[in-house]
Amino acid sequence: MLLLPVALALSLWALGSGMVLLHVYRAEIFIMAEVRRHGLVMDLLLILLWFAAPYLLLGIFSAWTARGLRKMTRHPQAPGWLDGLLGSAVLVAALVMSTLVAMVERPALLAGFFYLKGGWRRWVQLTVEDLFTPAALTRIAVGGAGLLLAAGAMGWWRHASRRTRRIAVVIAVASIFLVAASMLLKGAAPRPARDGRPNVLLVLIDSLRPDRADPASPLALPALRDLARAGVRFSDVRTPVARTYPSVASLLTGLHPLRHGIRTIYPAADRRILPEASLPRLLATAGWQTAAVGGYCATVLRGLDAGYAIQRTPRSEASLMVSAVALAAHPLLPIWMRTPALRALYPQMRTVVEGSLAMDVADEAVSVWRSSEAPFFMTVFFDNAHLPYVPNWPETLAAGDYLGPNRYSITAGSLVEKVRAAESAPGVRGRVEERANALRLYQGALASVDRALGTMLQKLAEDGLAEDTVVIVLGDHGENLLDAGGMLAHGLSLERDRSNAVPLLMRWPGRLQPQVVTTPVSVTDILPTLLDLLGLEIPAGLDGRSQAGHLQGEEGEFDAEPRLFLQETGLWFFAREVVAELAPGEEGLVYPDFPDGLLTVESGSPPHVVLAPQHVRAVLRAKHRRLEAGPWALVYRPAGDGAHFSLYRQDQDPWRAQDLAAQEPARLHELMDIFYQEARRLGDSDLLPPAPGVIFSP
Repeated sequence: MLLLPVALALSLWALGSGMVLLHVYRAEIFIMAEVRRHGLVMDLLLILLWFAAPYLLLGIFSAWTARGLRKMTRHPQAPGWLDGLLGSAVLVAALVMSTLVAMVERPALLAGFFYLKGGWRRWVQLTVEDLFTPAALTRIAVGGAGLLLAAGAMGWWRHASRRTRRIAVVIAVASIFLVAASMLLKGAAPRPARDGRPNVLLVLIDSLRPDRADPASPLALPALRDLARAGVRFSDVRTPVARTYPSVASLLTGLHPLRHGIRTIYPAADRRILPEASLPRLLATAGWQTAAVGGYCATVLRGLDAGYAIQRTPRSEASLMVSAVALAAHPLLPIWMRTPALRALYPQMRTVVEGSLAMDVADEAVSVWRSSEAPFFMTVFFDNAHLPYVPNWPETLAAGDYLGPNRYSITAGSLVEKVRAAESAPGVRGRVEERANALRLYQGALASVDRALGTMLQKLAEDGLAEDTVVIVLGDHGENLLDAGGMLAHGLSLERDRSNAVPLLMRWPGRLQPQVVTTPVSVTDILPTLLDLLGLEIPAGLDGRSQAGHLQGEEGEFDAEPRLFLQETGLWFFAREVVAELAPGEEGLVYPDFPDGLLTVESGSPPHVVLAPQHVRAVLRAKHRRLEAGPWALVYRPAGDGAHFSLYRQDQDPWRAQDLAAQEPARLHELMDIFYQEARRLGDSDLLPPAPGVIFSP
């Protein structure tokens, strides 16, 4: 009967695995046929097989503890079934305790099993949330496990032979020594930067809006606000495409997406290898140790093959996309996500969106730089603020009396129905409530990231590195929160939209004076600016421009003429719906929707999810474009009869809601001319001519 807890643990593993497989085949996974064709189901089965290991170990621990406890009693020869029952009770208690900790710490991950089911399960999650904190539950769990372990060990000790005791003492002493040594090594600060070379810490925060880093804004977060005050804040920064892959590629290369070729979030293999002049490769060549750390959105830092020597990011192949969908259905996944060793052993868990814990990313970043032998260049990517907006504890407590489906994160489809209804439609109260909750979730998710950022910067100071580290913080893109009648998310539109706007903060104590730079800049400027500040050669042919002169109070060579910025929309997963809302009355260009063959799995080892080759041209032709020239912005919208244009004075209308094309025909035609010239200069070969009725002579 001693095997009963082991059998119970493996039965729970089998039950969870069965739920995962059932979820995979019931869910409308858009690439399921491709998944089968490429044998990725076998990958999923192997993942589930690997997951049996922690269940097996937990079962063995429970059985061992139960037997030791029984030997401590006055009846060491009690029936074997008692061991089995006691071991099973220990197993269940361990699982329940770990689940309660995860329920408070990562509530979005368990909401599908508890809160969203309603009834007693909803009551359980809400009650646990009200009564406990992660720290309190962790102390109870660790204390209980320690007592069980000690009691079990004492039981074994009382009935063990002298030889067994000697072996146990040797093992215990060796274990204590190894643990102490590892803690000392982990806590050791890295060597100071040598030869005057500073460390570089580049922090990317997904979907970060500029107002959350502006000290004058009531919505600014504490760590971001303090960093903005202590260093340089660029107040007018944009990214060419408000999507992660194109934006990060532009950041790391200093090139426009039309130049580096990554214009969607599903680039083909031949596009994912960045040039030798990427920022990580350039700094590695100059002697920096390069590293990338992050959660599920940080797949971009590995998928782009940018040249990071150390990767603490998820892999980006197709099997992980499938496993992320599948593992989210595993009822005991949160237990394993809390353990750093298991997260390292099972990197697939990093891809589960609802499991994002910003402090995990910060802790891992600190661990990596403390093991650095040379000045480091590290990119740290936080993703909680990306849809579905996943706050961590204690930010989750701000939900208050809201009991809708989006209490812990935005659930697919539930927000769209209420938020996008007209103001006069029925259910306006529900719409307002959902909008307020979406804002709360976004702010809470960012607050969780901000707390982790503050901890990371504090550790940098404690390690004696703050004075000799260039810290750069920015968003990969911004976020729309239903502002000015616009949409939720990013990269969908270029009108009633500011998701191309991002904050940019830089701090280098003693070298950069606190200031606000109002000069319009692009994320492509970061590479040349950083290289300039570090005294390294700037590669030729970049689209970005060094802003080091502005930081040092000099006049830039480009100040005389307004700088041109060309931007475009991202990939629309539901093109027909988006286009109908963006341009009602125009026959906008569309392509297949997300589940209807838009994506495929690329052959290769390992296979990646990519935009289906037959739809690439249609996707690129359908993109809206925007030209910014000084205070003016021209928006290009392709349609069946040609290109339609809108004109905005963005210094007076930052959300670009009032079209001035009819009032400013001369300005319109001037900017149309400039737009076509600039787009063609960058290599855009998918432009349409103006629609009939638009007076234009290119």
